[in-house]
Amino acid sequence: MSALVIYKELHKALTPTALREVIVAHENIKCTRQSLKEWCSALGMARKVNSLFADIKDWLSVESWRILEHAIRRYGFGFAIGTRRISNNLDQGKGGWSNLVRVSDIASANDDAYIYLAPSDSIANTFRIADESGEDSRVALHLGIPNCCSEFFSLVWPAAARHQGDLCTYSCAMSEEHDYPWDWHTNIVGQYFGGSVISFFPCSFHCANARSTGIKAFSILSSVNRDWAESVRGLSKGVFVYTEYGGVHRWSEYKIIGKQILLSGKVKSTIYDDTMCNARAIEYLTPHDMILRTDSQSFHLSGADVALFIF
Repeated sequence: MSALVIYKELHKALTPTALREVIVAHENIKCTRQSLKEWCSALGMARKVNSLFADIKDWLSVESWRILEHAIRRYGFGFAIGTRRISNNLDQGKGGWSNLVRVSDIASANDDAYIYLAPSDSIANTFRIADESGEDSRVALHLGIPNCCSEFFSLVWPAAARHQGDLCTYSCAMSEEHDYPWDWHTNIVGQYFGGSVISFFPCSFHCANARSTGIKAFSILSSVNRDWAESVRGLSKGVFVYTEYGGVHRWSEYKIIGKQILLSGKVKSTIYDDTMCNARAIEYLTPHDMILRTDSQSFHLSGADVALFIF
């Protein structure tokens, strides 16, 4: 079954991120995972699906679950539902994004669970067991994440998890020796603005394996909806100033002159800040040490929790 057929069937029912995951997973014969909460909320906008409840069997009405299961089965997926109850820890400063979840064995009205998609139920269940057992390398294999990026994740995750579970600054630190601009196919930072062709933190923004994954995903998206793919490309390009807690800011156009970045075009921010959003230029020593200049003032950003990305 082609990705185009899946797209036509599901594009009104799923959020763009969820739909991208399903299409790319199916076309690559790889697995993906999406939370039931995302599926339910997306379906609810089109079909008035009931809200989530404490018992997993009640999270969808019988009829709504039948519709969802039918769509999953129709396009050749097996699936398994996670046994753990989870709830999202919303990142401060990331526009409602969540890089961490809380795991509980006790259900509550706001709980969620993962649904694991795979070519068969048995593979999906193997995927589930690997994830719930914390076997990161096996999870990465199911998700199609390159080995180098999986090993990078395992190495830095304990440190990142002490904060908000965001690895953007770590990926940046591994890319410092490379000149800007970096390859937009590896730009996971774009996820905060709704556009990214990869769904994992790369071990470097110059990682050839991450780039290859991004190129393949973009090709798949282009085959099902060119306009959609081009919008993802557009959102993945530009200048991104990242802070762990004070927002992520993106300028759509720029010009590089030595160590100075001249900013133009539209600015978007996960937390609007007059000073940040009025910046006209950035002077940087390293990707973690920069001065932003507006028409009337300048301010210094530095430290391990800030980063400058240019794609």
